[in-house]
Amino acid sequence: MNTVQLYWVRVQEMRSHIKGPTAFITSQDLPEKGINAGAICEVDAETAARRLAERTHRLATAAEIEQFHRDQAARVHECRVQTEQQKERSVLALTPELAAQIGMLAPAATSPEHLSKSARGHKAEATA
Repeated sequence: MNTVQLYWVRVQEMRSHIKGPTAFITSQDLPEKGINAGAICEVDAETAARRLAERTHRLATAAEIEQFHRDQAARVHECRVQTEQQKERSVLALTPELAAQIGMLAPAATSPEHLSKSARGHKAEATA
């Protein structure tokens, strides 16, 4: 068998060890290829089999997968916190002038100075 055929035989062999449609894999330390050890990701089974056959990754351990999930949950929480903080900063940055322009300050927008004569008449009728 040539090298390409051996590669695909190895991929098929690796695929037989993967249960389910996806797998968690961990990168191996390969500085010559610019790959650092310990990066965990979930990939489809075919991609996992190829990475295992290429020896750039290994199947992640149960402990690594648990840590991956904890890290992801922490990142999601941090993103939510940052989003809420950004919303608060956005609201606090709204000037009264801009708020009046977009109609958020109803009292200023409906003050007698801002109403036309006919609008004041309609307002008086509505309150009578």
